[in-house]
Amino acid sequence: MKKYFYFAAALLLAATTVTSCSSDNDEEKDIDVVGNIALSGKFQSGDDFYPNTNGWTDEHKVGVFVLSDGYPQNNIPYAPSETTPYETMEFNGLKIKNYSNSDVVLETTLKATSTTVAGFKAGKHTLYAYIPYNAEATDLKAVPLPNLATQTYDPNLVFGADKKNFIYTATATTSSYSAATLSFGEFKPLCSELNISAMEFPDEAGDKVVTKLVITADQPIAYEDGATLNLETGVITGKAVNTITVNAPTGITVNPGMSFGSFSLPASMETVHLVIPVTFDKAKDYTYTVTATVGGKEYKASGKMSTAYVATGNVNLNGFAAE
Repeated sequence: MKKYFYFAAALLLAATTVTSCSSDNDEEKDIDVVGNIALSGKFQSGDDFYPNTNGWTDEHKVGVFVLSDGYPQNNIPYAPSETTPYETMEFNGLKIKNYSNSDVVLETTLKATSTTVAGFKAGKHTLYAYIPYNAEATDLKAVPLPNLATQTYDPNLVFGADKKNFIYTATATTSSYSAATLSFGEFKPLCSELNISAMEFPDEAGDKVVTKLVITADQPIAYEDGATLNLETGVITGKAVNTITVNAPTGITVNPGMSFGSFSLPASMETVHLVIPVTFDKAKDYTYTVTATVGGKEYKASGKMSTAYVATGNVNLNGFAAE
């Protein structure tokens, strides 16, 4: 009887030990950070006339994810430590930023803008970075994107589209602790700038305003609200659409036609700058249709990107003649 008791007790103890070990092994444990990762990045170079190619600016905000052994370090906010200087200037009564063409900052270190900093843990570290930073991004495979299917005309953006809506990504890897700066290299643009410049109108539209503007392409040029970006693959997931609707709360001016002796200029619309989540290599070959509503009447113009002036990353629709 006594032997049976000891045998049963031993079995119970063994079962308890196995259960306890299994529970400990199944529980994922984090690994302490042993040092901060110093980061840097290079912004794409290009035509200085457009602000999105003026290097790092004070408007750029970066999100960083770090994968290694232990828990991931998710969506740490960073910003460039040095930016291209600018002067505030007035243009047609509007105050805009005029970035320097001579002191462009293309490469700089990145600084954390919160108390959390990307850190070394253990194993191979893979870092993913993206612009623009979104505080709601909790998963590097599903970073929420701005809604680019509906955009607002901003007369302050005289020399370029809204940089907050451009999407850039970069990756970097390291395997061991080091005090050296880890570079992301050049951030890759996933967007292009779509510029509708000097769109021509019949004289009847002169001195009026465009109250509605719709751009349609023969290929998708936007995603409806709710689209996400997978930083590992660079693939955008969401409902792709061929149309962008432009809100114009104050209207878009149609300048009247002018004559200078034998030389004349037609009535033309103020330039509109938009962002399309399509790489330049693809977007430059699309066919676009612009529909503008002026005084309750629709005017349409279609065509491809102008080859008269080509700037890196900018799809320029110059000289479209509306009918």
